[in-house]
Amino acid sequence: MIGDSSGLEVIRFKVEETLNELMHIDTKIDKSDPRIKSIQADIQRLYNEEKRVSAISDEELKKFVEKYFMLESIIEEHSSNEMHSDKKRKNKK
Repeated sequence: MIGDSSGLEVIRFKVEETLNELMHIDTKIDKSDPRIKSIQADIQRLYNEEKRVSAISDEELKKFVEKYFMLESIIEEHSSNEMHSDKKRKNKK
C-alpha cells in the first residue's frame, strides 16, 4: 500500500507491479518518468488538500495506472492521428 510519505521509488515499484498484472508483461519504469511524478502529485493532493488519512489501496493505484499509463497514451495517439489527418486534408486543398 501507498501512504502519504511514500516516495517515487515505492510508487514506481507498485506501478510496475500493477502494470505487470494488467498487461501480463514484465515492465520496467524509471522513477523519473513524468507519469510516476504525476501519480505521486495526485496522491499527495489527496492527503494535503482532501485530508486523507488512510493508505492508497491497490485498487485505487490501479485507477491511477490506467489513467496515466493506458488512457493518456490512447488520448495522445488519438490526438496525434487527428492532427495527422488535419494536415493531410489541408495538403490536399
